[in-house]
Amino acid sequence: MRKDSTEGDFCREFCERFGGLFALSGPELVRRAADSLLAIRPLAIPNRLVLRLGLEEFLPHPLGQTLSKALVEEPRIRRNFFD
Repeated sequence: MRKDSTEGDFCREFCERFGGLFALSGPELVRRAADSLLAIRPLAIPNRLVLRLGLEEFLPHPLGQTLSKALVEEPRIRRNFFD
């Protein structure tokens, strides 16, 4: 994210990139969602609760929970927690 951009810019860009992803399922969905997140913020360390609550706003509750957990456990994102 550029230094002069705002959180609103980040959210807008993230939603644009996520756009068609929810037609996918399983590992492909997690991989593509992680690709999108890391393209915007290569050193992303998502807050688990915020991620889950955000996804549950527009996905069924169980799917939001599952996807948020899978994203945080995705190896490239997980590595960011320890680097």
